Amino acid sequence: AIKESKHQQLDECQLVLFCQEIQVLSICHYPFLLSFIGFTNCFPYSIVTKHITKGSIWNALHHDDPLSGDNKNKIAIGIAAGMAELHRHNIIHGDLKSLNVLLDDDYMPVICDFGMSKILEFENETIALAKNVGTPAWMAPELFSNGEISNKSDVYSFGILLWELETSNIPFKGVKPDQLSDMVVNKQERPLIPSNSPVE
Repeated sequence: AIKESKHQQLDECQLVLFCQEIQVLSICHYPFLLSFIGFTNCFPYSIVTKHITKGSIWNALHHDDPLSGDNKNKIAIGIAAGMAELHRHNIIHGDLKSLNVLLDDDYMPVICDFGMSKILEFENETIALAKNVGTPAWMAPELFSNGEISNKSDVYSFGILLWELETSNIPFKGVKPDQLSDMVVNKQERPLIPSNSPVE
């Protein structure tokens, strides 16, 4: 698979993000993380990775392919293992969501899209970003309020993704970003866990 930039020339910020994504992909070699093949250093600026066949969890849940309970369980476990590997390398994904987890032929998850990832200098470091960077429904409260990101931000996003897997619903569907910020930060509202969800 080829992720190709639409820009003929990368400005300083775009170049930093491009190099950062390459660096993250090149660090982690793990079954539940997207396999890195190579990149180009001139136009068209591209990142080449393994092609994952079944598309994203988002498509499976909301469009194409209803997932069985067993598949949902192994997907959840695989994502947890992949994220633990990232955090072991002091890498924050920064945009974990169902669109950024692909499924292979065996319905095993592959975490992808490291364009917003950050590599920390030391464990449990907090990095200040611009506010509202990410995808609102999966964003941790601190990203709305002060733009700070840490590995705990990924944990929050993973929780929302687990809810999405359990319910097959879109988190905070129909809520506008400014309303969502008030709900998540000020009112501390979260998606309700269905009463029939298993406790273990």
